[in-house]
Amino acid sequence: MERSVTILEEKLGREHLSVAEALNRLAHLHEVQGDQCWMNPAAGESEARRHYARAEAYQERALAIQKKLLGSNHSEVAQSLNNLAHIYTALGRSKEAEPLYQQAATVWENAGELERHNLATALKNLAELYDLQRRHAEAELLYRRVLAIGEAIFGPDDPNVGPTLEKLAQIYGAMGREIEAEQARTRSIAVRSRALAIAESLDRKARTLQDQGKPAEAEPLYRQALELREKFLGSDHLDVAQSLNNLATAYEQQRDYHAPEPLVKQSLAIVEKQLGPHHPRVAGILEKMARIHMALGRVSEGKKLLARAQAIRSGH
Repeated sequence: MERSVTILEEKLGREHLSVAEALNRLAHLHEVQGDQCWMNPAAGESEARRHYARAEAYQERALAIQKKLLGSNHSEVAQSLNNLAHIYTALGRSKEAEPLYQQAATVWENAGELERHNLATALKNLAELYDLQRRHAEAELLYRRVLAIGEAIFGPDDPNVGPTLEKLAQIYGAMGREIEAEQARTRSIAVRSRALAIAESLDRKARTLQDQGKPAEAEPLYRQALELREKFLGSDHLDVAQSLNNLATAYEQQRDYHAPEPLVKQSLAIVEKQLGPHHPRVAGILEKMARIHMALGRVSEGKKLLARAQAIRSGH
């Protein structure tokens, strides 16, 4: 992907919006890889920080281009500010992240109704930062704003408001306001239960479509189930790993072998973290990854993965 940025720069010049978009994608890729390294004990903190540092460099370049060409009050600039703040937070640089989240929120708030969803995202990120810093009163105010926006957009019982209710319950508890904490927790549990039931229903429908030879129709259902589980269970839950595998399988059945590769890697990182590197479930994911490598012409890598899977199965 770095090569694609170089090609665009040679063709369009270093200060072009298409170059900024490519840099944004590259930054996101390294940020995701950094997140995966945090979840994978074998990769370690230093590898995660290496990816975050590269994500920071690419995101800063994209932001500089966008500010120059679009001005400081453009929505795309706000998105890059939010992304860069997220990277700073991952690197433990919360003082640098805070003003960027605030700037992004200001841009989106001034944009009005069309940017309400993005505004809620920036406010949520800032609230999480305050929560980490034990600035509970400030976090509460932001979470309440996020909740109000979510209820206005989706309704009071929609799965999208569940995580905010859970965060508010935690904040109220930390502040000793137990009655409000229990009220928010009760609402959160009800919303969470409905959301996970919806995810299970989506999975069943998707599996039926796969069995009927319709993986392209199953794919969006698996994706919706994955999004719900990530939102309510967290990104390192075993059910999330299974959803990633389900989505990867739908791509495989469509003979798309590039799309499932990052999904399977993420699934492997979760399972290794939760169950250990020698669990039989790891062997199954390694075998899937081997198939993908071989389909992409990486035969030697595929054989190594198969050998590792066989070693795990032989030990059980």
